[in-house]
Amino acid sequence: MGLLRSYLRKKAYSVKESPVKSSTQFYLNKVESVISIENLEEAEEDMNKYYLNSKWAYSLFHTHDNFHHFALCNGKVVKREDYETQPKLISEYIEKIKAKNVLELSSGQGANSYYLANKFPDTHFKAIDLIQTPEEKVLKLKNFQFQNGDYHDLSKYRENSLDLVFIIEALCHSSTPKIVIDQVYSVLKPGGYFIIFDGYRRREISELNNLDKKILTLSEHAMALNEMFNIVKFNTLLKSSNFEVSKSTDYSDKVIPNLIKLEYLARMYYKFPKIAKLVNRFISKEVVQNSITGLFLRTLVEKEITGYYGHILRKF
Repeated sequence: MGLLRSYLRKKAYSVKESPVKSSTQFYLNKVESVISIENLEEAEEDMNKYYLNSKWAYSLFHTHDNFHHFALCNGKVVKREDYETQPKLISEYIEKIKAKNVLELSSGQGANSYYLANKFPDTHFKAIDLIQTPEEKVLKLKNFQFQNGDYHDLSKYRENSLDLVFIIEALCHSSTPKIVIDQVYSVLKPGGYFIIFDGYRRREISELNNLDKKILTLSEHAMALNEMFNIVKFNTLLKSSNFEVSKSTDYSDKVIPNLIKLEYLARMYYKFPKIAKLVNRFISKEVVQNSITGLFLRTLVEKEITGYYGHILRKF
């Protein structure tokens, strides 16, 4: 698996300009020759099935050490340590306020909490996830506790009991983020932080041409999203909340190396439609759909239709 990742990194970065960006309709036709996108456009997205059936593909093609989020890269190549950027940024705030009780929302397999719990053995880490359970090595940590749960309801935690709460690339699955924000505010102590990393729309759908509208909505549905939040509206929501927005950072450029690799993989998949349709018989539809996002997401980010941001919120 390591050799495959190394090969893909080298191959992906030989592509300086996106062929998909310059020939979007051509690649959309390729997708339509392999996948029934009408079914995808009309289907109700099942987040549970998406994550359970996509887990192996994430591990093979996208992630290191079960960090199932984008790497934030300082260079042109995705490095192993780039997947640790988000938890490293979170650790700065744990140190800043000497946090003793930390909660991760939508923890997945627990890679972020595992990283942080090992770094801060005297801090107690909690995590909830609606679908996945952390790996056995995470569950064995003495300073870690996991519960299945919905981040829209944090009543299992006492009010004003947590020093820091964080969520990485999962708030986008909520259709009511205000409820989540209010729930987190309730359980945080005064002076506590809520840290969010996620992807967003950067432009209104009405501003886009028909082709860009189509690849945007297809990419969102392929990720089991109804639609991404608009970043302007999300920032307005945060400002109207009880939180103070301490910091808002645009990391869109730092995720591009991930997207170059994923675009390359997807182009190879669609290069021979007959073979792709044969492969489709043996892998889940969620993995097949992920190829759509892999194909178009670089184009969407480079055209500033979507972007990736981090928010640091503080309760006073």
